[in-house]
Amino acid sequence: LTLCLQNLIRNATVHGKAPYRCELSKTADSVLISVSDAGVCAFQTLEEMSAPFRRGQASTGLGLGLSIVSEILEEAGGSLIFNSSPTRFTITLRGIG
Repeated sequence: LTLCLQNLIRNATVHGKAPYRCELSKTADSVLISVSDAGVCAFQTLEEMSAPFRRGQASTGLGLGLSIVSEILEEAGGSLIFNSSPTRFTITLRGIG
């Protein structure tokens, strides 16, 4: 989970636009962690963005970060939801609530 949050926060602060926000909320059976910024993402879907080796124009990374985040969350029984405008990623961890 730490790696997932580090990646999402780094992506927001390097590629996004201030202000940046991290929010934690709880439902009856889940915990939600959202990382957002005021920017508009060039990608429209999580599938498009999290494909291995997919990078934004200004990226200097390998394009594996979101692919790894998605895989970690899937293995843990969680999920990642993406909104492009403004950019927002929400991690859902089920069974914690």
